[in-house]
Amino acid sequence: VGDFYRYGVQDVKAFPLRDGAGSADSGEDGAVVCRAYFKLQEALARGGVALPAGGVAMDAGAAPGGWTQFLCEALNCSKVYAVDPADMDILPPAGEHLRMKVQEVIPWLAERDIKLDIFVSDMCLHEVTELVQ
Repeated sequence: VGDFYRYGVQDVKAFPLRDGAGSADSGEDGAVVCRAYFKLQEALARGGVALPAGGVAMDAGAAPGGWTQFLCEALNCSKVYAVDPADMDILPPAGEHLRMKVQEVIPWLAERDIKLDIFVSDMCLHEVTELVQ
């Protein structure tokens, strides 16, 4: 949000998590695919940020799917482009997994004249070989 970074801390025991991979309709039981769901929820709440409900969103660095699930279920986004080369553990009906990198998806969206209302990112910006010595 602007030039600020947001973060949050919550008690893990307060949140139900799925055992293993979820399915597209398993969000109805109140469980979430991972705690990242609450990370985005808390960041928006603490920052006083209101995202438009029903919008079109892109979740960059989407796997395993916590933010995509939040955007679909809590914000009722009409479409969420979940961008990540990795596998998704959950993909709600409004989600579309684009198994590519962000630099590849930008031209893909432009070619289709897709406009975004919401952009969220939790990407790893470094090559794994740079992180492991």
